Amino acid sequence: MNSQVRNALNDASGLVHLLRQRGFIDLVSTTISGEEYNLASYGPLGTLLRRNILKQWWNLMVATQPNVFPVESPFLNSIEHEDLINPNRDVGSLRSSLQKDCSAKYPQVLKLTNGKLPISIAS
Repeated sequence: MNSQVRNALNDASGLVHLLRQRGFIDLVSTTISGEEYNLASYGPLGTLLRRNILKQWWNLMVATQPNVFPVESPFLNSIEHEDLINPNRDVGSLRSSLQKDCSAKYPQVLKLTNGKLPISIAS
């Protein structure tokens, strides 16, 4: 392991320790489909911090980009649950639920851009 990776891991574990110490998060263990997982439970301050981080990410990666179009999908809640149950799924595989939903929105987004590519669809 090189020093950059080691430093990043030390920084991340230090951050997690600080967040736990200050009551932002609590790590809890749960069993899903017979396998044990460690999950973060957010306290009131942790919930606000998480929402602020997500809001800033959304604004930077989606809202301020000229060719990125947001869509909402009823499949997103089930995807988080699916990721917990199947964490070892191939990296980079396209989830069929998102593929179907984004494919349905593609003609609408293409019309918004007068057929000009490239575009991105974010959910």
